[in-house]
Amino acid sequence: MAPGIAPYNGLVPVTANSRALSKEEHEADQHYTDIQRWVEIAAERVGAWAPMRIDCRRQVEGGPFFLFDVNMKPVSFRFFSSRAST
Repeated sequence: MAPGIAPYNGLVPVTANSRALSKEEHEADQHYTDIQRWVEIAAERVGAWAPMRIDCRRQVEGGPFFLFDVNMKPVSFRFFSSRAST
C-alpha cells in the first residue's frame, strides 16, 4: 500500500488509480487547495468523527476537481479506546 493512501476493499484498490501528491505539486495547482477545502466542508457537514473516504476526480487534466462520493468507514470500539488515551 502506498503511504498516505487509505485501503479500498472494492474491485480496484485505491493505490491502483491514486497517489499522494508532493508538496510542490500541491502548491503549483490551486485546484488541490480548493478541493481540499471542499473535502473539509463535506466532513464538517456530515459530522465526521471517524475515518472516512471522500472521492474526488477531475474531468480534464489541470481542471477543477469534483467531489462525487462520501464513504463513511466502520470503526471498532478499539478506535475509541485508543483515542481516549491521547
